[in-house]
Amino acid sequence: MSRRKPESTDLGATMRQLREDAGMTPAGVAARLRVEPNTVRGWEAGRRCPAVPDLDRYLRAVGATLTLGLERAA
Repeated sequence: MSRRKPESTDLGATMRQLREDAGMTPAGVAARLRVEPNTVRGWEAGRRCPAVPDLDRYLRAVGATLTLGLERAA
């Protein structure tokens, strides 16, 4: 039985779209979250999956909610 990698690219693409819609850069979001810009880029590219608290903070930083972010990713 093969294991599938979780599909984090859809979530990452949604995160990126929400950030762009908010007119923010990865560096701008990173500064608000007090993380490195590469962390934000990794989440958005699907290379890393943010923990739920980090996802919530990210979405609030771009003016969205966890519910909205998950609905857009579905």
